[in-house]
This record gives sequence, C-alpha cells and structure tokens, in this order.
Amino acid sequence: MTTLAADPAETNNDFRGWARWSGIAFLVLFVSLYVFMVSGPGVFEGSTLEEYAAAYDDTSRVDQMSLVVIGLVPLTGAALLLTGSYLRGQLERATGRATVATRITTLGAAVTAIGFTVAAAAAAAAAHVATGSSDGGFPPDPAVGYSFDLFAALLLTVTAWGLSMLVLGVGVTTRRTGQLPGWMSWVAIVIGAVLPISWVLGSIPLLIVMLWLPAACLMIKNGRRAA
Repeated sequence: MTTLAADPAETNNDFRGWARWSGIAFLVLFVSLYVFMVSGPGVFEGSTLEEYAAAYDDTSRVDQMSLVVIGLVPLTGAALLLTGSYLRGQLERATGRATVATRITTLGAAVTAIGFTVAAAAAAAAAHVATGSSDGGFPPDPAVGYSFDLFAALLLTVTAWGLSMLVLGVGVTTRRTGQLPGWMSWVAIVIGAVLPISWVLGSIPLLIVMLWLPAACLMIKNGRRAA
C-alpha cells in the first residue's frame, strides 16, 4: 500500500484545519432537513387528495417550509459542497494531480446540493398551492400541490447519483493513496455503487453515507504521496 509523506505546509489554522469538520456540519443539517421533510404529507402512501390537502391545513407548516427553503436548505448544500471540496483537495495533495475520480467528488456534491435546493423549493411550492394563496389570490389546488410534492420526491431519488459520484470518487482514489483505512474505501465503493438504486433498499444506504462522509473527513490522512 502507498505510504504518505508528511506535508510540512499542513497546519491546524488553514482552510484544511476547519474544513475537515464540514462533514459533521452536513450531517447535522441534513438530519434536521430530513426530519422536517418526512414529517409532512407523503406522496407514496396511497392517500387521497382530500387527505393530502388536510395535511396542509396547518398554515404554520407552510410558513416553516418557506423558512426551511430560504435558510436550512442553502446551508445544507453549502456544507456538502465544502465537504466535497475538502475531500477532493486532500485526494489531490496525495495524487499530485487532478484525476477523473477526484473531479467527480466535487461534481457529485454540486449535483446533490442543486437537487436538494430544487426539491425543497418544489415542496414549498406544493405547500402553498395545496392551501391556496394566503391573501386569497387563488383557491387551493391539492392536485397541483401533490404534483409538486411528487416531483420533489422523485428529484431527491435522482440526486442519489450525485452522492454516488462523490463517495465513489473518494473510495477509488483512497484505495490507491492509502489515505483512508481499507475498509472505509471498500465501504465507499460498495455503497456508492448501490446508491443509484437506494430507493429500492429504503433508507439504509443513505444512512450509511450520512455517517461515512463525516468519518471520511475526520479520518482522511494529510500529506503527499511518497515517491
């Protein structure tokens, strides 16, 4: 296995010193976002439009959804982008150059962050449409609201491809550089391959990724690859 030479330029006060905690920030923000989103009306539960509309009778949830889209979602996306950038930087310090595997880490993070943002905006639009305009500008339309919510749910499913690229890029590269323990690299490769079909397997693959990302940020070794 490739060994790593210490990098004298590495300090605890530079970008890498605090960016390594971005994975934990993403985990906390994503869990908060996930709990809020799943507490709303489901679109795959066989409920009628009347039951769907009744779930939005509480106008406080509509206001909360707007705050989530404006505040929590952008912060979650930014934390993921920082996580991807940090991991890519550490990988390329070891490889000495950018590779396809390192580039897809930030690409995957961007795809996922954009997917989160658009899906949350669609879910917020669903809440407003299902309850009608607060100033009486238009009547409630549960069917259109349901369509927005369905779009949001399917978009979140598709964004699993972004997480897959991020995790696979790290897993494949660290198998060569030795920056992560072997089992961490293999977990990344296996779970990255499974993520695109994670909707079949429930929430287990997503849970593993949510725990793996902050662990990878904290465990990845610094330094340059030895000649």
